[in-house]
Amino acid sequence: TGATGGTPIPPLLLLGSGGSLITIPGSNNTITVNGPVTLNSSSASAINEPGKNNVISSSTNTLNLLSPGGMNLSSGDTVPPTTYVTSVTDPFASLAAPAGISSIAVCTGLSTSTWTCPPGLYVTGLSVPSGTTVNFTGGGTYEFGDTLKMSGGGTVNFGGGIYVFDNGVALSGSGNTLSSTSGASGVLLYIAGGALAMPASSVSISLSAATTGTYAGILLFQSHSDCSGMQIPGSSNSVNTYGGVIYAHCTVSGKSTTLTIPGSSSGLKAGGLIVDAIQIPGSTNTVNLGS
Repeated sequence: TGATGGTPIPPLLLLGSGGSLITIPGSNNTITVNGPVTLNSSSASAINEPGKNNVISSSTNTLNLLSPGGMNLSSGDTVPPTTYVTSVTDPFASLAAPAGISSIAVCTGLSTSTWTCPPGLYVTGLSVPSGTTVNFTGGGTYEFGDTLKMSGGGTVNFGGGIYVFDNGVALSGSGNTLSSTSGASGVLLYIAGGALAMPASSVSISLSAATTGTYAGILLFQSHSDCSGMQIPGSSNSVNTYGGVIYAHCTVSGKSTTLTIPGSSSGLKAGGLIVDAIQIPGSTNTVNLGS
């Protein structure tokens, strides 16, 4: 039944408790949600949109807030009608982190432009040079003891399995590509520590979560004790597809995790966002959430 025991996964659920759980300084952005929009906030500025003509729409025409939550909107901004709820629940609060691995692995083909990498522990992480394709064969668990880095023009193909990043993921440059298998053999990317840093225009993405198992439907899961921010870019050429839920809820007292959608004039599609807060600094981005 997967992580929620068969309960539908909310397409946009923000679990922070303060103000500005949605912050949109840019203008002409569109967030389309296939389901309700739910914020765990009673703040008068639960939504803060300094930018103009931003549209948040819900297929159920519902914006759930804790009473007496409210918002600061600018000219042309629209949101669904507010419904006050008494509580908001994290559907993944009891979800356990995936286990690490101790068996050291080594990629083959390192002197060529195509690397083949089996499951196992990559103690020093992995740096993907420009023009290199890395094929993770899948079928097990990968753990990266240090950062997975891409400096531009590289490709990483994730075979079905679990990927544990002990010190985050860092992309730079442009022309990087991330893809994965789909269906039952999809992937879970678990951020155990560090940040998920993917600046605008740094990557083309087509990733899919597994459809069965403990983490069914979850594509990205950041540790509850890792409160680093996330960058999840769209694509300026087409649409970056995150085929599953992105889940990052910091449970450290006084801290929270903010997911940023960087850049402008880009498209992004995800199965859902369950994070503490989101922000869109740029303009004319299109975000579609929910299947």
